[in-house]
Amino acid sequence: MDAAPAAARPIRRPTKFGWLIRDVRALISIVYLLLLLIMAVGARWLAPYNPAELDLTATLSAPNAAHWLGTDDLGRDTLSRVMYGAGPSLYSAVLSVILGLTIGIPFGLLAG
Repeated sequence: MDAAPAAARPIRRPTKFGWLIRDVRALISIVYLLLLLIMAVGARWLAPYNPAELDLTATLSAPNAAHWLGTDDLGRDTLSRVMYGAGPSLYSAVLSVILGLTIGIPFGLLAG
């Protein structure tokens, strides 16, 4: 057996974010968050219906080909309402994290 010496093999250095690609759960989470962000930002172009459009003939319908998540009690498309509602929800979540960091870090450093 003619094995190559250990010194001849290339050394693989770990990258900063290489573990994200190797960990399946982390990769699934990143893809999910990216899809959520794309859905929230592009709701105006991606939503199949206007979220305020009433269709009283389709009230409380189950999920089907026309309404993927069904409709509410006024016949509004649930998928469109979720897409349009994701934007303000993500905005308030990011704003609260930034506000918490801006207030929390100085007070934590002051307390320490």
